[in-house]
Amino acid sequence: MKERVIYIDILRILATFAVVFLHSASSFWYTNPTTINWQFSNFYDSLVRWCVPMFVTISGALFLRDNKERSNIKSEYKKIISKNIFRILTALIIWSIAYKIYTDIVNNSAVLNKEFIKLFLKIFVYPIYYHLWFLYLIIGLYILAPLLKIFTKNATKQEVKIFLILFLTFGLGLNLANSLLEFFGFSPIYFNKNLPELGGYIGYFIAGFYFTNFTLSKKCRKYLYILAFIFVLFTITGTSLLSIHIKRTEILYQNLTPHTAFITFAIFVFVKDKFYHYNFSQKASNLIVKTSLLTFGIYLIHALVLDLLKKQRYLKSVILQIIRLF
Repeated sequence: MKERVIYIDILRILATFAVVFLHSASSFWYTNPTTINWQFSNFYDSLVRWCVPMFVTISGALFLRDNKERSNIKSEYKKIISKNIFRILTALIIWSIAYKIYTDIVNNSAVLNKEFIKLFLKIFVYPIYYHLWFLYLIIGLYILAPLLKIFTKNATKQEVKIFLILFLTFGLGLNLANSLLEFFGFSPIYFNKNLPELGGYIGYFIAGFYFTNFTLSKKCRKYLYILAFIFVLFTITGTSLLSIHIKRTEILYQNLTPHTAFITFAIFVFVKDKFYHYNFSQKASNLIVKTSLLTFGIYLIHALVLDLLKKQRYLKSVILQIIRLF
């Protein structure tokens, strides 16, 4: 059995629960921003916006790690396609059909009617249900992984760091700047559109490699944690102020922003620092691994469960009870 990296399993579990919590808290998003329910929703929503970037960072940590065995790019692709991409693609097709059946039943439509072929083709164009978009993203990153591994295997620590700085500045920084400019009615910065290599989720993928293979100094970790805390407050207060005084907006919730990246990196580094050398009992270790193995299934089914609870008007009352506890 392949040796598990326990802190990665812990991060995966945390990210999965964060996704579920995120989609639960969003129930109140479309209420009035001045209400207490919306403010609580914004608070909890802002706390867990790191979840999807964390999944990508974890994938980078696992796919780009430096294995002792040398293999050529052809064998790398053969392994990734047969083992990883096939698994994700199979899950995407099965769960897309399952969610289509569910939405047809809910909408009293004909279940899997004559347009089934069209549905099958649509799966390869856009997600059938909102959370399935992540599977398209991860397949794309898996396709790029062998090429990115060539870079990470040959690059020095300093070179990887420079790439991450460029990613944070020109990929995420300009993306946030453009979102804010458009929100306030200004034209976006065109320069950003000509740097696709520094945008998107590739930076998170490579960050997973960086933080797995290189250890930050105690001083750097301290600054990173402080910065992450400040950015959480920034997301909460910024979203609240913009939504109340101008119009409701999710600009600061975006995955591809510098503040979300720093929060993601801080959590990754913190968990690694605390649990990399932690001596878990065999029972605890087994529980963590087994729970981690369930996370993909939890991610796939959680949207269905939440929607069923919402339709029974049960979820909102549960969330309100949780809110009152705090």
